[in-house]
Amino acid sequence: MKHYSDLIQAKSIAGEVIDLLQSAFVNLHVAGSVRRGKPQVSDIELVGIPVSTTLFKQLTSSLEQDGIITKHDYKPENYHPSYRWGDAYRGFNYKGMLIEVFCAEPETFGYIYWLRTGPGEANTAVMYWLKQRQSPVRMADGAVWYVEYHGDEYQRISQLRVPDEHTLFDLINVPFVPPSQRNEQHYQWYMGNDEWEPPSAKYVDGLKLSSQLKLF
Repeated sequence: MKHYSDLIQAKSIAGEVIDLLQSAFVNLHVAGSVRRGKPQVSDIELVGIPVSTTLFKQLTSSLEQDGIITKHDYKPENYHPSYRWGDAYRGFNYKGMLIEVFCAEPETFGYIYWLRTGPGEANTAVMYWLKQRQSPVRMADGAVWYVEYHGDEYQRISQLRVPDEHTLFDLINVPFVPPSQRNEQHYQWYMGNDEWEPPSAKYVDGLKLSSQLKLF
C-alpha cells in the first residue's frame, strides 16, 4: 500500500534526504510530483550528478546498514523481495516515504531531470510527437540523440549534450514550461501544431558529443 504525504511534509523529508546524501553529490535536486507541486505525493524523486557512483553506492549502503534507510520492496506480495539497488538508481524508504534517487552525468542531467519531473503521460506525448515528426532529436537509453532516418527506422549518429532543462526544451522546440504546468495537452498544443519545426542543424551540431551508429 502506498503512503501519501502532503506537499509540505514531503518537501521537508526531501530536504532531510538531500542533507544525508549531499556529500556524495555535486548537486542534488527534487524532481517528480513534489517539484510539480502536487498537494499529495506518494514518493519523492531526486536527481543529481554524483561525485562518483562508487561514493553514492557506499553512502547509501552505509545508511542502509545503519538502519537510517531501508531498501524498498517494489513487489511485497512476492515471496522474494524486489529491490532497485543499482549503481546509478536506488529506491529506499525513509520516514515512511519511498525515496528514489537517480544519478545523471553532466551531459545528461537536463534530460534526466526533465524525465523524472514528469508527469509520465506528458513525457510520452513528447516522445510520440518526436517520432511522428521524424525529428532529428530522439530520446533513448537515458540520453538525447541526434539521429538520421531510414524509412521508419532511425540511426543514432551522436549523443547530444543536455546540461540543463532549458537545453532540452530548445531541442524539442517548445518554450520552457514550469514544472507545475507540464501536461500532455501543453506539449501536444506546440508539437502537434503544423507550424512546429525541429531545432536548427547549427544548434544541434553545437551539442554533439560522439558518434553512435545503431539502428532502431
